[in-house]
Amino acid sequence: MLRVLVVEDMVIIRNGIVALLKKKYNFDVLVASNGLEAIDILNEFKVDFILTDIKMPKCDGIGLIKKIRDENLEILIVIISGYGEFEYAEKAINMGVSGYLLKPIEDSAFEKTINKILKEIEDKKKQKNILDEYKGAKEVISELGTTLLIQDAIFREIDITEFDEVKHLKGLKFSVAILNINLQNNEEKAFDYNDLNLVKYSAKKIISEMDKESNFYLIDSPNCANQIIIFFYDKDETNLENNTYKFCQSISENLKKFIKLEVSIGISDVSSKIEKKLYQQAEDYLQMRFFRNDRNVFKYNKIKTSIITDGIIERIALIEKYIQRGDLINLRLIIESLFVVNVYDVNPKCYISTILNEIIEIIIKLYGYDVYNLINSKIELSRYIYEVKDTEALVNFIVKFIEEIYEIKNIKKVNNENIPVQVKKYIEKNYSEDLSVKKLAELFNVNYSYLSAIFTKEIGESVVSYITKVRIMKAKKLLENTSADIGTIAESVGYSDLQYFYRVFKKNTQKTPMSYRNITKKVQ
Repeated sequence: MLRVLVVEDMVIIRNGIVALLKKKYNFDVLVASNGLEAIDILNEFKVDFILTDIKMPKCDGIGLIKKIRDENLEILIVIISGYGEFEYAEKAINMGVSGYLLKPIEDSAFEKTINKILKEIEDKKKQKNILDEYKGAKEVISELGTTLLIQDAIFREIDITEFDEVKHLKGLKFSVAILNINLQNNEEKAFDYNDLNLVKYSAKKIISEMDKESNFYLIDSPNCANQIIIFFYDKDETNLENNTYKFCQSISENLKKFIKLEVSIGISDVSSKIEKKLYQQAEDYLQMRFFRNDRNVFKYNKIKTSIITDGIIERIALIEKYIQRGDLINLRLIIESLFVVNVYDVNPKCYISTILNEIIEIIIKLYGYDVYNLINSKIELSRYIYEVKDTEALVNFIVKFIEEIYEIKNIKKVNNENIPVQVKKYIEKNYSEDLSVKKLAELFNVNYSYLSAIFTKEIGESVVSYITKVRIMKAKKLLENTSADIGTIAESVGYSDLQYFYRVFKKNTQKTPMSYRNITKKVQ
């Protein structure tokens, strides 16, 4: 006899549900008035399925469902809610419930839902019987069946072709996708994303129930807790390539739509063998998420492996310089620039690993292994790339890592906030010199792009515009107050080319230097 637990705080509704169950079905019915009572009952009795209200005192339906999922209890759940409780119901649905009844409960809807639950229970029993017969048949495959065999083929490179459980895969083509749950980017969420098991349970349920043209198995990654491996197979290579990519795009969209879950997916090449290379290709291309913020699904290409160029070596040298100076602003800009590359010219995973290793080498060179190991024990730099979605988050983490070192070593950070004012004063004092943004950046030991951006933001105009403004102002004063020739005045305000001075002066005053002098002389 099946046992059902009815959880409802209103006595009249609870009694009505019990009456309906006993009238139409031969169940052992248990009752509870809230989630806490239900949990106590579950600790004492084995229950096949639960009918639960959403809004209840002490512990509501959401809390009860979360507790059941936390305990990995194989219990089917039907939720009952009123018209004004859709937000709660949506959360429950996203947590993998099997049915939904709206108050007041109609007999036909109730019967249809219970029959659906009974079919699910029967299907699970059949599946369990198959697995029970399968247990012990071969020690290597244990109770995990086909997915364990595939996992062994991928990670342990075991030849599984002779096992009966995978004979349906003989002669087919294969591809692997790695679905990475981007923990750091899930700000809008239907429930607590710290609970990875619950997140993965919900994600796999949604993926399994999607309309699909693809054949696949879902496997929890043994390498990374927030990743799910999707193993695709098909007899036709072209179909496999096209359907895999489209299906992965649909996965990304549906997880975002239904449970507000941000994911990135890397897809391997197609192979006629189940091999580790497929996983490695998918893992490589998963790192494309650091280069392309406009997409979430990345398909493997046959790419070049060139990594470090002269320009990158120069920027890595600047990283060391800025770390030593405590200049986090320029450090951030340089690190950001390292991720602005042609992603089709590099292997993304190798490139990112190389950059991280270069930064680690600099840290060890400057501060020793002890400091690096101390910080890395708290913030594991090499592992973090699996938890972030984009370059900004990765750069933030690297800078945070450096800041932790500064805390330990009592290193003072450089304050760049007054640099625009310093540059402004320098221009006003040295306008007659050969000035340019590049020379000023070198003089003040800051990044060229950073100086341009921060000066414009703080002063309200570009560096070049301000240099011109100061020079023309000084030239006007000399024209008004001296009898020096135009060439001498041009040179004294920083213009060695007289024709160029004429053009700049006229552009800014709408007059030639000579006409400006004549007008001002007449006024005087």
